[in-house]
Amino acid sequence: MFCFYDVLAGGDDWDDFSLYVIMIFLGLLYIAPHAREVLSWFSPWVEVTLHSGRLSLGDDVKLTWQIHGDRNKIEAFAIVLGGLESVRQQGKKNSEEKSHLFFQKELVSRLGPALSSKGEILLNLPRETMHSLEAEVESFFVLNTKYSITWLLVVLCKGKGRPNPIREYPLKIHPIKGL
Repeated sequence: MFCFYDVLAGGDDWDDFSLYVIMIFLGLLYIAPHAREVLSWFSPWVEVTLHSGRLSLGDDVKLTWQIHGDRNKIEAFAIVLGGLESVRQQGKKNSEEKSHLFFQKELVSRLGPALSSKGEILLNLPRETMHSLEAEVESFFVLNTKYSITWLLVVLCKGKGRPNPIREYPLKIHPIKGL
């Protein structure tokens, strides 16, 4: 069995020692590009829950959140609802995508020590906008074009000295009920 002190005392475990050094070096090489992700494992994170089986335009939905980890490390916390319109044209040799944020509403915004570990709000899904949509137009003479309306719930938990992950959760929002 390998013992570092035996190597220092003049033992003959140099083969095992060099193998361990090489393995540690390779492990560090593997972790280095992912250091930001590894640090985010120890950052506070937010659990968000929408209390509805089906989301429709004009609905009022209960949204709850709970912060896990050390809240003292959090400088800012926000939850934003956004609507994104995208058009993607795919040709034989190139593709082009255009996006436009057509709706943005800050639902929750907290700074510093006044942050509670959990909370809830009533989320009002806008009635005058477009529901989630994915459509595709294919033609022999025209580029293959994809249209989409995507709704996102964006959660930001900015911490002191830590990576600040922005989590985006796509929402499937249906047309107004009864239409």
